Amino acid sequence: MLTEKDPVAVALFKKYNKVKMPNLHLAPVDVKMLLDYFESKTAAAAQGGHSPSDKSESAGAESDSTKTSQGPARD
Repeated sequence: MLTEKDPVAVALFKKYNKVKMPNLHLAPVDVKMLLDYFESKTAAAAQGGHSPSDKSESAGAESDSTKTSQGPARD
């Protein structure tokens, strides 16, 4: 994104002292899991925030986050 001069990427790069995001070497299944999680939270926020059922959903999302191709979760 920096090579393409994306304005958001360039601004963030400058804001954070030109520190590049490391390559996390995520497997496609992990990327999909993260994108699904972000999309669900974005949709919930667009609908007016958190409801009481969000707490159980969050707990489920946290436990699901340990199920990646990278091995067990680290504390």
